[in-house]
Parts: sequence; structure tokens; C-alpha cells
Amino acid sequence: MNKNLCFSVVAILATLFTTSAQAEEESNYRYVSGGVGITSPGNDLKVSNAFNQLNFGLDSTAQWSIAGGYQLKNYRAELELNYSSFGVNKGTFNTESFPSDGNVSTSSVLVNGYYDIPTGSKFRPYIGAGIGVGIISAKIKDQGTETDLGTGSSVAYQGKVGLQYEIAKKGNVFAEFKYLGISSYKSDSGNDVSPPNSYGLSVGYRQGF
Repeated sequence: MNKNLCFSVVAILATLFTTSAQAEEESNYRYVSGGVGITSPGNDLKVSNAFNQLNFGLDSTAQWSIAGGYQLKNYRAELELNYSSFGVNKGTFNTESFPSDGNVSTSSVLVNGYYDIPTGSKFRPYIGAGIGVGIISAKIKDQGTETDLGTGSSVAYQGKVGLQYEIAKKGNVFAEFKYLGISSYKSDSGNDVSPPNSYGLSVGYRQGF
């Protein structure tokens, strides 16, 4: 009798530990993700010195991102790469406007943290924030003459809100809105450069393994 009871207790404990380990494995895992969408500039590109200021108006454009990270139950941490290239639609020198085109490219590498809000369903909203470095390059055309404004880098930061839906084991589709900011910096030529901050809407897929 005692022997049977002992075996039963051992079996129950083994089952509990196995179930707990399986649950932990299901909620803690590495993942990769990718997303595409559209982004709109929140401000012009500004290049200025003590005497003059150049502003370049920008168009909305496509954006893409790739990331790799780790899921820990309701939390995620990841490294993300973003890229977008805004078209230039006009220029302003001090107060005088002039026709202009070209492109302003922004790349960013950010470390992000997320909180997935538990709902008890396959739909889960989330919030996130990140910080890293932004790299900006610009080429401007004025009456057929192209001017390379060079490449610069500065602190980048972002905030996100999104909604995800689990369609497969450790696989989620998502839609998210984000704000990406890049701080001002001084170019090699001594000008102060204020890059465009942006608002974006993206859809994507994240797969754990």
C-alpha cells in the first residue's frame, strides 16, 4: 500500500515538473520578425548655420524592418534594423521657396523592449520602446545639379503600440503604429542638421523557434 502511494506521488510530481517545463519552453524562445509599411515625416529636413537655414519638404514613403529577439512570457527584447528613403518635394532657403527633389535616407539600429498584454485569447495588444543610433544621408537636386549633403549619425529612439494574432505555434502576424525620432547633429561641414522624425504604420510576421 505504502509502495503504491509512493509511486503515485512520484508520478504526480514528475507530471507536474514536465508540464511546468513544457509551459516554460512554450513561453520562452528566440524569434525573428520582419515588417513593411508606410511612414510620414513629422518635420522637414533642416540644415542651418549661424547665418542661413535650408529646409527640405519630404514625401511619405515605404519603410521596412527586420529584427531578432527573445520572448520571455509577456516580455520581449530585440535588436531591430529599420530603413526608409523620403523623396524631397521642395526646398526653402531662409524664407524663399525653390523647386527641389532628391532623397533623404534614414537607417536605424535599435534595442527594443516590449510588453505583451495578456488577454486569454490569440489576440494580444502590446506596447514597446527602443533606443539606438540613426544614420542619415541626403542627396538634393536643384535644377539638375545634385548636391550630396553627406552622412551623419545621432541618437535614435522610438515608441510603438500594436496588435498581434497567433496564427501558428510561436508564429504571430502583427500590425503596429510607431513614432521614430532622430536627434539633431552637426555635420562634417559644421552645419546643424535636424533629421526628419516620422510616424509609421506597419504589418509583419514574427516566428519563434
